[in-house]
This record gives sequence, C-alpha cells and structure tokens, in this order.
Amino acid sequence: MSRIAEGEAKKEAAKALTDTAFTKAIQQYLGGMKTQRGSSLNAYRSTMRRLQRWADAQSIANVGDVTGQMLDRWRSEWSPEAKEKENRLALTTQAVLLTRVKAFFAWATSIRMIDHNPALAIKAITPGPSETMPLTAKQFELVLESTRKYDAECRYNAAKVGEQLRAIFLIQRWTGLRISDALVLPKPALVDNRIRLTTQKTEADMDCILPDHVVEVLNSLPRRKENTPTISSGRRDVPHRSKPISGFGR
Repeated sequence: MSRIAEGEAKKEAAKALTDTAFTKAIQQYLGGMKTQRGSSLNAYRSTMRRLQRWADAQSIANVGDVTGQMLDRWRSEWSPEAKEKENRLALTTQAVLLTRVKAFFAWATSIRMIDHNPALAIKAITPGPSETMPLTAKQFELVLESTRKYDAECRYNAAKVGEQLRAIFLIQRWTGLRISDALVLPKPALVDNRIRLTTQKTEADMDCILPDHVVEVLNSLPRRKENTPTISSGRRDVPHRSKPISGFGR
C-alpha cells in the first residue's frame, strides 16, 4: 500500500508542475535571468509577451497544455505577408523568436515544470544571407511622417512622443550614432551646428556638423528641469556615463 501511495504522490506532484499557469511560468523564467541586462533583457521580455499573447489567443491556461502541433502551426503562420498583424515577421525575426521560444520550453523541461519539451521537434529557422541597406530619402520621409501619425492616433497627450522620435531619427540620419548614444545625448554636446561627444560603447570621439533644420528640431524640444551632469575629459566636457538621461531636450 505504501508503494501505491508513493506512486500516487509522485503522479500528483508531476501533475502540479504541468498545471503551472502560463503567466507564472513566464514570470519565473524572466526572473531567473540574473545575467541579462538592458536591451538583452528587454528583448526577452518582448518575446515572452508575444508568447503570452499567443497562449491567450489559443486559450492555453497552463504551460503543460502546449503541444508540439500547436507550436508548429504557429510557426507556419509567420510570414512578412501574414494575414494576422501579430504574425507579420521578417525571416530573421522569425529565427530569433523561435530560438527564444525553444529556449523557454527547454528551460521548463529542464526544471521538470513539464515532463516533455513540445518545441523539441520544431525545426529551426535559418535566415538567408541578407544585407541591411540604408533607407532611401523617400523611405526616411515616410518614417518621419509615421511619427506624426502616431501622435495623431494617441488618446493621451502624455503618450505623444513623435517630436522626440523625429529628433532621434534625424540625429541618427546625420551622425550615424547608435540608438543608445542618441538617447543619452546631452544638450551641451550641441554648440551652434556642431555636435561633439564621446560614444559610450567604443569611446570614440565624434565631431560633426548638423544641417540647420536638424538643429531647429533639436532646439525645439522641451527642456526638462534636471541638469545634465558633466565631467572633464581633459579636452572638453562630456556626459557623465554613470547617470545617463534619455532624450535631448535639456
């Protein structure tokens, strides 16, 4: 009788694991990412939100309810021209998404949250060779116009960030800065039409001239109360990297 009771207890314990709520499993997975920081962690969070939306659409309550057929069907629906907007993904994005989804289910299996990995047989996606090309002048104008459309469709004024987005895109267009450098660009970096700074990742010195219309956009951004701290580099003042401040308008 004791063996039977022990066997039943093991079955109940296994069932309890597979009954883990999908939302709880995702929270636990993200919570365990102690070595991920910044953009890497945000990328995983974005993937897990997409995975959660898919699970909700499929009425999947528990992580153990997911089957290989479900995942394979979802994978087959991904395409740049997919009917559902959520599934309109470029091939490279598909590959990254699948890799992270497979990692999630491999983790769930490894800690015995589920007794088998439903993503194990799903074939990986290998994106073909491609080259990222710069936007044409017309495409860039469409990007700027989309920021105005974004503001027009926002219900709340606090959510309207089109002005800031246009400034970021113009800075990148005329300087080639990474998005991380553009976001923490301090006001003192711009003097007349000249912009000087030291990039964060490569610590390279940059000195370039901006067109008048870009300078006008930057100077039109609303100023904030806080001041941008600076430290002396010996040659000029540069932003204090220990306290980055997003945006340009200060």
